[in-house]
Amino acid sequence: MVRKLSNPWSKLEDLAEQFRNGDLRNPDLRFNIGFLRGGEIKQQFYCEQRLHYQYLKGGVNLEIRESIARRIVSMVLGVSRKPKVTGWLRIPLISVIDDVPLISTPDALLVEDTKVKLIVKASTITTSKTKPRIYEGDKALAYLHMLLLDELGFNLNSTRYYIVKGPSEEVFKALIELRNNGKILNTYDNLSMYVLAHDEDYSRKITSWALAYWKKLRPPKPNPGKHKCTHCTYKDFCPYAIR
Repeated sequence: MVRKLSNPWSKLEDLAEQFRNGDLRNPDLRFNIGFLRGGEIKQQFYCEQRLHYQYLKGGVNLEIRESIARRIVSMVLGVSRKPKVTGWLRIPLISVIDDVPLISTPDALLVEDTKVKLIVKASTITTSKTKPRIYEGDKALAYLHMLLLDELGFNLNSTRYYIVKGPSEEVFKALIELRNNGKILNTYDNLSMYVLAHDEDYSRKITSWALAYWKKLRPPKPNPGKHKCTHCTYKDFCPYAIR
């Protein structure tokens, strides 16, 4: 049961306590997972059928998954119990959306008490001849993070969410620039960047679509492609595989 609390930090702390105590679980979710991680929603947009097989064929250890989540939750309690939270943080977000407990961690938040100014999700690549792609799953995860913050009661009126992908050196320089200036002004040869603002209606739409699979309201949706199917563990028996 999610209790109604006026302060977002107090609500986040309360949800973390419920999660740690085992109270924040939905026993009716597919594969008895109990709760959902943001990375799993991101994977759904890559290929939901592949994710389905991972769970169906025992490719996910639920005990390890639960243990990792409990350790992550300790980060919440360490930050949310501070008397005033301002500046750059890395903290997991927890809320319940459409009766599904969710936990996910942006790489960084810039907050002023209950106002969120910036959110960052950064990924580094080792080698690439072209700028890396920013996929729909990356955007879906960004919208999820903003929806979780909104559900907790944070102020997102002027929030900007930066998705940054590229070689580690360029990502590092871009993030230093973002930290110092509140924006990334320079262009980088091999860096891809996408900036979003909070859109509550769209965030709820795509998140609810993703959660419907875990609530057993629809079957998994395949998203085959020549490259991804070639490297998929389940290609030999998947009826949707492109060979």
